[in-house]
Amino acid sequence: MEMNVCLRFEKSGLGRLLLAGALAWLACPPPVPAQDAYFRKTKSDANVYVAPVASSIEKVAVMPFKAPTELIGSSVSDIFVTELLRARRYTLVERGQIDRVLGETEFALSGLSESAAIEAGKMLGAEGVILGTVDEYATVAHRGRSYPVVGASIRLIDCDSGRVMWSLGHARRAETPLDTLSGHARVVVHEMVAGLVQNWKVQRQVNEEYDDARGERDRADEPIYADGPVTAGPETPPPDSPEMFAISDLGLREVALEWTPPPDRSVKYRIERAESPDGPFIPLATLPASRGRYSDIGERNAPLQDSTTYYYRLVAVGPDGQESGPTEAQPSRTAAPPNPPSDIQADTPAGRAVHLAWTASDAEGVVKYLVERANAADEVYSQVGEVTAPSFGEGGTAASPLRDSTTYLYRIRSVNRVDSIGEASEPIEIATRPPPDSPRDLAAESLQVRCVPLSWAASPEEDVVRYDVYRSDNDAGPFTYLASVNGRESAAHLDGGKDPGDLEDDRTYFYCVRAINDVTAESDDSDVVMATTRPLPPVVEGLAAVTGLPRRVELTWDASPDEKVIAYEIERSENGGDFVRIARVDGLESAGHVDEGDAASRFMRASVKTPLKDGTAYAYRIRAVNTAEAGSEWCEAVAATTKVVPETPKGLKASAGKARVIGLVWSANKEKDIAQYVIETSALADRGFAEAGRISIGETRGFKQEGLPSALTRYYRVKAIDADGLESEWSEPVAGSTKPLPDAPVDLAVEWKSDGAFLRWEAPPQKDIARYRILNKKLFGQEEIASSEKAEYFFPAEALAQKKVLMVIAVDKDELESAPSAPLEVRPPK
Repeated sequence: MEMNVCLRFEKSGLGRLLLAGALAWLACPPPVPAQDAYFRKTKSDANVYVAPVASSIEKVAVMPFKAPTELIGSSVSDIFVTELLRARRYTLVERGQIDRVLGETEFALSGLSESAAIEAGKMLGAEGVILGTVDEYATVAHRGRSYPVVGASIRLIDCDSGRVMWSLGHARRAETPLDTLSGHARVVVHEMVAGLVQNWKVQRQVNEEYDDARGERDRADEPIYADGPVTAGPETPPPDSPEMFAISDLGLREVALEWTPPPDRSVKYRIERAESPDGPFIPLATLPASRGRYSDIGERNAPLQDSTTYYYRLVAVGPDGQESGPTEAQPSRTAAPPNPPSDIQADTPAGRAVHLAWTASDAEGVVKYLVERANAADEVYSQVGEVTAPSFGEGGTAASPLRDSTTYLYRIRSVNRVDSIGEASEPIEIATRPPPDSPRDLAAESLQVRCVPLSWAASPEEDVVRYDVYRSDNDAGPFTYLASVNGRESAAHLDGGKDPGDLEDDRTYFYCVRAINDVTAESDDSDVVMATTRPLPPVVEGLAAVTGLPRRVELTWDASPDEKVIAYEIERSENGGDFVRIARVDGLESAGHVDEGDAASRFMRASVKTPLKDGTAYAYRIRAVNTAEAGSEWCEAVAATTKVVPETPKGLKASAGKARVIGLVWSANKEKDIAQYVIETSALADRGFAEAGRISIGETRGFKQEGLPSALTRYYRVKAIDADGLESEWSEPVAGSTKPLPDAPVDLAVEWKSDGAFLRWEAPPQKDIARYRILNKKLFGQEEIASSEKAEYFFPAEALAQKKVLMVIAVDKDELESAPSAPLEVRPPK
């Protein structure tokens, strides 16, 4: 049976000796098995970070991952656990223990912070905790099909130091839409773990005493476990002085030291630096001697300086704090600032633009160049650029800091990877391009309707991008900005916006144009030109009107001599009243119009007009309208009178008491040109009339409506229409009616006989009853079973063998039927 004995050693005597031996033994890690081909052969695009430090973490707890749902997080974390077990690097805490601790401590998984996770890891006895987040777990549409997409980020945190030891991130879409989400999640997690395993070599696994990710610890009071008893030994002697070390020279603000590691892995080396071989020496770092190298770049706020000699020495420090003597100090001089570049060339590729090119600096480690510029007039330099390639350009845009026709000085400084800035190069002089030339051949066209067309010769300069147009009321100015015309070849502009435009009629304007290039440099003004807009059209002449026409007036006039006239506007006055607009006649040559009244409304794109009044005097006037809708003065008015309407028809009469029909008659009108009569009917005497028919002249002056309901009363009226369509007033309405239905039979009764039964009823009061229909009422509908000309009917006994529900309808000589009588249930006597 093996027993682990816990012994506590103090920092003296035998305890120190045994402690040093134990530490040396623990510092030698067991051999790590060769990387599993399961991971080595996997190509991984995962984003992997592994801290380049020694690590003693062996036992880790994989916390449930955060995800859109708890099930997704648990599923992906289980997949990760399986992959991590195959990596054979860590011992994992069992999932049940993790769930129990999280449940007992009431940690909220959805809000589990790093500090809470570390606390839970310590409670589980883990040296590290693994946290993960599933960022994507869904399907996305791609080219009409759905593909699984999985993305996650995972990291390991040291429970003692809180340091992130490694971190993984990966997300990708499945290769085919046939993959499932869970299957694709296994692929993504496998690629993540493969990327981690392939990069583990930068994080050496050691025993806890040599874990430089966790820092130094004073473990004098902690137990050390060993097999069997331990006896005291002699006091540990001071370590040997370090052997001579190699040191770099002319480094870029950096000095590298290298030495052969001593056999004793418990020894540490303290590196010291001075600016003189005689000191004073300042400690820089104490680190395990087994590292064999150290790089000094200075402190964050006090880096090493360029062209400076520093002196270094090493001191060995034993595990119990004893120190050796220092080594001999060795010097190292840092490199000078980088040389400036050579062969600088400058040109002006465009307006307000400068381009520089040079031969790269021959100094070591140059990573970029600083470009400085000054105006040649004052030679005050300022930095204008920072580039990594041996070329630089600025300007060439509207925001260019450069100016036209200006001389500038440029110089360049080299910067190495430690931000050391060298001396400036010799300045080079360059002058920017001048602004564009003024536009030529500017022309303006007069006598256009409220607009002025402008044109000019396109600029031959390729960098011209637009022209600015200016206008004034006189040739001496001042000129104000009017518009911009984009495009070098666009050498025209229409002042007024369109044809016709918005300028004033019969007015003179003056114009000039400037060319603008792609950096907004402006030319001087072009020559000034002038143009005058068109005056209003002349007054219309020759207006004439035809009188005596039915409800219309025909107008004619002379076409306008102004070719810009596009229409004529007509106004009308009734009986000496105000003139109102009635029509617009489009077209210069359209010199006539028929006034048939006003358009009262529009329905289904058809105008409904209110015609002119009959026998009424009207006056007309007209004016011409040009393309800008500018009208001439009104011409002298002319007069016309319309035709009188027919008289109202007289003697209208309507029939009454006829079956299903109403007839009408009336007296003929006296006018010789009456064309037809219109008849309207309504259920009311004062409203709701609708056309019932038309009777043309030559036909009988009468009208008949047939197929009407019984007991119907309607009202009728008539009007006359002449050959010109003039209509009389409506006649006074008259009433007509149809014959009513007979009354229904009443008091149905049955009288039983030995061989049958009589069905009798009381006849209605109407004198023209021709017969009676006898019906048997059923559950659905009714059927006629007999007919009688008298107010009775005999049923044989067999006809009434079953129950019947009888009803009777009266029918008069005009075949008008009454409503059914009240039903009578008939059962044979028992």
